[in-house]
Amino acid sequence: MSYAPRFTRPKLFGYLVEGKKLCGKKNCKCFTKGERHTHYGLKYRMYHPDGTATQHMDHVPKRKVSDLARRIAIAKAPYVFEQLSADEQIEIVQKIIDHIPDADNDSKLAFIYSKVKEPKFH
Repeated sequence: MSYAPRFTRPKLFGYLVEGKKLCGKKNCKCFTKGERHTHYGLKYRMYHPDGTATQHMDHVPKRKVSDLARRIAIAKAPYVFEQLSADEQIEIVQKIIDHIPDADNDSKLAFIYSKVKEPKFH
């Protein structure tokens, strides 16, 4: 039985959140001036075999935020594309075709088709 990625890789179907917090150090700007520190988290749901789900949040270091945001966007892209109207899908594919150099449209479509593969879930 094949499961959707939101069940097998739930963290990639979560979303990043930004928050403010106090660190608690007596000589820090957050204690003396009230300026809070920015922190990032990843919110996601874990689905259980009985059909229930629990929400989780993991800390994300600042240096990993942009990479994780990119990975989440890539994981969600096929599902977002499916929800677009046919005209919006055609517009996106046309933009991709226009950026493939020196080829006729049939060759460009063949190139795109060769790059799109059925996702494999482990």
